[in-house]
Amino acid sequence: MSRLPSYLAVAAAALALTSTAPAQASPQNDTFFTAGAGTVTTQKWLGSSDIRRGGQYFITYSRPEPRFAFQNHPAQWVWHAYYLPTRGGAHFQAPFRTSHGFGLMASARYWNRAPQNLPTFIEAGWGVHLQDKWTDDVDLPLSSSPFIGMGVLVDIGGQEAIFATRLIHISNAGIGARNRGLNALVFSLEFKF
Repeated sequence: MSRLPSYLAVAAAALALTSTAPAQASPQNDTFFTAGAGTVTTQKWLGSSDIRRGGQYFITYSRPEPRFAFQNHPAQWVWHAYYLPTRGGAHFQAPFRTSHGFGLMASARYWNRAPQNLPTFIEAGWGVHLQDKWTDDVDLPLSSSPFIGMGVLVDIGGQEAIFATRLIHISNAGIGARNRGLNALVFSLEFKF
């Protein structure tokens, strides 16, 4: 049985507890950095077999990018640099194995522009992922990492923060033998600075 519903419930509860007030406005025209952390769980979707748990620690840089505009919706170009330690792989008497991953991803982010709503966004992007050891589903040290995500901008004690959920598919993009890939579900909280 998948743990996905329980993770979604935790994410909704965290959002309800942290969003004391909506942030000022959608930052679609702002340039800013964020730093954050999140929890990571991999799921058995799209051929993955290795259930892993861990964290993600990252910094992002966001800026307006007119070339990514879509049907009069302005966009931001967002760069994500991250560290991703995970632990998993315990089966058939094999011990748990910890892996350390590093990555760089770029995305196009589209904010909801309605002033009466919470500033929410959707994003899609791609990146590269470097891992220190092979796992059951990632058999090359350098992998591709396409992803999709969504989030909301909230105000926590006068500090703007972003609560986001992302699905990252880390795989060898068909270069290696098996190409199962990891499907990482990430729940994160990041603060603007």
